[in-house]
Amino acid sequence: MLVLYSSNTTSFNTLGLGVLRDFKSEPLITEVLNGLYNLEFDYVKDGWLSEYLIEGNIIKAEGQLFRIRSIEKNISDTKISILAKHIWFDLEINNWLEDVAPTNLVGHTALSWMLARTKVANNFTVTGTCTKVASARYVRMNPIEAIYNADNALLERFGGELSIDNFNINLLAHRGSDTGVEIRQKKNLTGAIYKVDIKSIAT
Repeated sequence: MLVLYSSNTTSFNTLGLGVLRDFKSEPLITEVLNGLYNLEFDYVKDGWLSEYLIEGNIIKAEGQLFRIRSIEKNISDTKISILAKHIWFDLEINNWLEDVAPTNLVGHTALSWMLARTKVANNFTVTGTCTKVASARYVRMNPIEAIYNADNALLERFGGELSIDNFNINLLAHRGSDTGVEIRQKKNLTGAIYKVDIKSIAT
């Protein structure tokens, strides 16, 4: 069930604007470890609540909140394509770190310290199990850039693996555990599909 909310909603315990129902494709959530966390789907252009599928509005899917970032429409088609990013990535929208330098801290403490110093206040809380002590400095960049993409990105400098649950962020030394299970072709792998695309290769 996907529930739609207006962009300025702060409580998500109701059905908001309503429940989406007129999908042209199954909603797909993609989470990459220490990377993107997106929701994508195609929707009937004139379907139920389609007029509220606009940039900025929020969708709750599988208990997680995603903010609509882009809508693709084709006047000759009967669908609209929606891309929404996890609410965590709101930190890259109109927010800023002027000059912060977490010093001699473990990863989750450094992340919490940094988020407490963003130009625009946020509602994220951070816990974790990191043990590596490090230092870094981030000047005039948005928090997501500092965490993921800077030359001295927090996830590179301090280590750890993010576990994101709406506004609750857990920076763990490692997510999951090694159970010793192996998947092998011709033993317990019953099928696989892969796609090869060479259109970006050039010489």
